[in-house]
Amino acid sequence: MLDTALLLKVKDQILKQPERFHMGAYVNYDDADCATTHCLAGWAYFFKHDMHMQIDPGSDNQYGERLGAEALGITEAESSVLFYDWRWPLAYSLKYREVGYGDPSIDAEKGARIAADLIDEVVERGIWWAA
Repeated sequence: MLDTALLLKVKDQILKQPERFHMGAYVNYDDADCATTHCLAGWAYFFKHDMHMQIDPGSDNQYGERLGAEALGITEAESSVLFYDWRWPLAYSLKYREVGYGDPSIDAEKGARIAADLIDEVVERGIWWAA
């Protein structure tokens, strides 16, 4: 069952520090200034376990997806659409891509706002488009 409290914590984080939200990577370490970025799955895992995902460079995407899904308490079908911006409902996906395809350097605040709006709808309706 979806851990809505955890998902709302992820929302708060990405709105507070949008430059640290990037749907292109579960975790992207930047030890120079502690500005590690995460996608939705990465932030969920971080808040659930109080640590960054440890992903080997050679591992497949499904490993990070599984870790994020376990943290949020969602199914594989739900994680396969929530954790990939191109699989979001069309209105969200198109808006997100218009602000830079998930590149936080282009327009991080707008990208985070779009993801936050999606999170609000997921909390209200569930991950309805995965059905």
